[in-house]
Amino acid sequence: QSSEDWLRITEKIEDEDVSDEVYDQELARIYGGILPLGSQGCTYVHGLILSGAHKGRVLNLDMDYQQPRFTFEANFLDWYERWLDEVISGDLITENSGWFGYSIGGSDEELVEKYLIELDENMRSELLSGILVKSKLNADSYLKLLQTYVKQAAVSPESKLLQVLCKFDYRTAKPLLEEYAEKDFLSVLKFVFWYAKEESGDWFDLIAQKMSTIEDSKTFSFCNYLLKESGRDYGYLLLPFARSSDENLRVTALYNLGLTENKAQFIDVFIEALSHPTTRIAHSSLQALRDVKDERLLPHYKSIALRYPKDGEYYMVSNLNHRLKDYSLDNLSIQKEIY
Repeated sequence: QSSEDWLRITEKIEDEDVSDEVYDQELARIYGGILPLGSQGCTYVHGLILSGAHKGRVLNLDMDYQQPRFTFEANFLDWYERWLDEVISGDLITENSGWFGYSIGGSDEELVEKYLIELDENMRSELLSGILVKSKLNADSYLKLLQTYVKQAAVSPESKLLQVLCKFDYRTAKPLLEEYAEKDFLSVLKFVFWYAKEESGDWFDLIAQKMSTIEDSKTFSFCNYLLKESGRDYGYLLLPFARSSDENLRVTALYNLGLTENKAQFIDVFIEALSHPTTRIAHSSLQALRDVKDERLLPHYKSIALRYPKDGEYYMVSNLNHRLKDYSLDNLSIQKEIY
């Protein structure tokens, strides 16, 4: 089924006003003929199709009505044997194993060989996903993928292939990552954070160089992750964002500025944010000021107390009282002070 087909199929069951009777009918219509095999946690389930054209296939289901996905195995026995193989090998208990049945099975050598001869773009991506969940990749297979990437790079480098190279040998992949950063900086930041965060210091200078060009919150967030992991002083790089007109960028910057060891030196930035009419921005500044005791903050804390007489969205009163403990004050007593 296409995504559009699935939306059509689940249209009635997603209706908040649907009656219990119609809901039960729709549930039976959508999931009838599927035998649950086991829970994957939360709303996710393995299910066996009992009838129809796909009889004997295993499905990954989300009972919260997300679109189901077939496993890659042709029948239940193949699926079950794969599960046993990966339990015995220990693949299913590794940190990055992923959820069983959501990636293609096989040894790393088999998946690499299939990838090298596969022409279909979607299947090539699935094969790389299958490699990514492996705990190791042998040297010969890695070399073949490296050579393939280098050949591709002159024309159209493949992001997911670079991800594989980064995961299994960061040092070898580093020059390729540096080159690819000019094309897709966010992907490179993700790969380094996911697989080589202990090497974050390698990227400090490039991040500092590119900070002025960043406009989206996701890229900015991953820059912050690596800057923090680098162990270097980076607060000064966040200052333009802590005054940004973009609310998401500003909130992220204030939060991360609050994680720096020398955040007290940025008191003026926090004061500006405390006075901001947007509650979310004032709240971010209030939280970021944990462990900062500075008398210059008190008039602005008083203003917060007057603006927010009761706890509501973002629990401003509760957060304010946490800050005021350091001064033996609370949101009521500070209102009586004169500054």
